[in-house]
Amino acid sequence: MKTLRHPALQIGIAAVAGILFGLAVGEWAANLKFVGDLFIRLIQMSIVPLVMASVIVATGSMTGAGTGRIAVRTFGWMFGFSVVAALLAWVLSTAFQPGTGMVYSEELDPSLEESAGEALGWQDTV
Repeated sequence: MKTLRHPALQIGIAAVAGILFGLAVGEWAANLKFVGDLFIRLIQMSIVPLVMASVIVATGSMTGAGTGRIAVRTFGWMFGFSVVAALLAWVLSTAFQPGTGMVYSEELDPSLEESAGEALGWQDTV
């Protein structure tokens, strides 16, 4: 019974059980899709607060010298990634030239104009 406490074994057993369940019930499993979607969305919603709490706790427990070093390193990485992103965007836009060949004088489909103003509700986001 002690071997079943290993997380890798539990994940493997759950994966095999999920595959067998999917094969056994077939198309009926589509009725349970909302449960999986809800679970994934709840996990996605909890990631940002957990990361922010971890960063706040870690920053709050630092000494003065450690905080300064981390701040300089953080701004250095942010600046570096910003420069790389800007250069990459410039090179790719020069190479592929997006938007060339598009004709802007044609009339739009009226159904597209109506749907452009519709916004998603908070239920669709969560």
